[in-house]
This record gives sequence, structure tokens and C-alpha cells, in this order.
Amino acid sequence: MNWQPIDTAPKDGESILITDGSNVGEGFYHDGSECYGHRGKAGFFWQDDRDNLLTARNAFATHWMPLPPPPKEQP
Repeated sequence: MNWQPIDTAPKDGESILITDGSNVGEGFYHDGSECYGHRGKAGFFWQDDRDNLLTARNAFATHWMPLPPPPKEQP
């Protein structure tokens, strides 16, 4: 799958791949409640901020894609 514009990304909190044009990593959407670091605005955040929304900063993501499926166990 190719990168898609961020405005088409799911906004249900699921983990996805995001990029800001320079960095690529796992991220998620949050409605901004409980966030202080970006003045409570909704947006996409890096996965590292999921458990620390109080100081989270918006990732300013421009594009997204689904996470790939995990590898299958080898017998």
C-alpha cells in the first residue's frame, strides 16, 4: 500500500504508520483531551506519547499507511 494523505487516516485511536515528511514511525490520532504540550488540539501523535498525553506534542503528520501484518510463526 502507498502513503495516503493524512486527512484520510482513521481517527479511532488505532496504531498506524505516520510521517511528517522527514520521520516515519508508529502513531495514532487523539482528540486532544488531556493533552497539554500542544494546547489540547486534536491531531496525530507518535506512539511514544500514547501513555504520556499530558506532555504530548503533535506529530504534524502529512501522510499515513496501515501497519503491516505481523510475521507468521514458523513451524
